Amino acid sequence: MYTLKRIRRIYLAKVAVIFTIATFLGNQAIEAMVVAEFILVWSLKVSLILTALSFPLVKYVAYVIIYKNESQDETYESRVLNTWLLIFSILVLGYAIFDRFYLH
Repeated sequence: MYTLKRIRRIYLAKVAVIFTIATFLGNQAIEAMVVAEFILVWSLKVSLILTALSFPLVKYVAYVIIYKNESQDETYESRVLNTWLLIFSILVLGYAIFDRFYLH
């Protein structure tokens, strides 16, 4: 049986996975349009930057929605864990953008 804390973490993980898949597919579509010369090359860079900037916002909104009424039940350890997961997610997206544009 899942506890309420585990269900919350699963929900936040699902939000991150769904956002990642949706933006990956969107960026692949934009890249295909760039290759086909339907849109300009810089639009791919803009879409990746917007992805990186909007990911923390989406995670924060999901966190606020799920914890809005029960923030007093949250322990210090779970707040620290959620903060580190958010920081790690931002660093992974930043590295992906850096690898995409500056190392290739």
